[in-house]
Amino acid sequence: ELNPQVADANAFGNQAPFTLNLVGEDYAVLAPFALKVVDQIKAIPGLADVQSTYNGGKPEFQARLDPRRMKVLGVSGEQVGDELRTQVEGSTPAKFRQGGLDYFIRVRLEDGQRNLQQNFASVLVPNQNGNLVRLSDVASPVTTEGPSEIDRENRARYVQVTGQLAPGGSLGNVLNDADKILKGMTFPPGVTYEKVGQAEDFHDLMVNM
Repeated sequence: ELNPQVADANAFGNQAPFTLNLVGEDYAVLAPFALKVVDQIKAIPGLADVQSTYNGGKPEFQARLDPRRMKVLGVSGEQVGDELRTQVEGSTPAKFRQGGLDYFIRVRLEDGQRNLQQNFASVLVPNQNGNLVRLSDVASPVTTEGPSEIDRENRARYVQVTGQLAPGGSLGNVLNDADKILKGMTFPPGVTYEKVGQAEDFHDLMVNM
């Protein structure tokens, strides 16, 4: 899997009365912290149906590059990335014009040849001199868990936490309780939060008053 889906920042939950964005650059740090925040937020009286846009990960195969071996063999990360992308996704080196319309011509390997995980030991990548080097000489095969979806806002990654008001619940009370919880938590470096939608409007109203 090359790239997880990128979602629009406004695609999730902005209609919920309680909406909170947890923002950070490192998704591996952001995602597990978001789960802790959700567990805490669920305990707020007056708040119901608490959810987040992080729904767990999906299996992901990676070629983890070794900078020392790359330097010795004259291989750059950009070259490896371009080569593997071409081998897996193919490329569009030309167009076909018919009836005033242009059609991209995609050149791809056969299905069995595009399985990077299965063919890892035999995959070749070019070095800076144009010679072919085995991928296994500059990278290690790693199976990990990647995000099923990545949401972005202003180029930063975020996980959105939303909740509905329970019968008799007050948005003001919910926000006060949420502020106490968030201020009492130790945030990982680079992770921040912001209120969105009705929660943000209510906060601004109280500050103006």
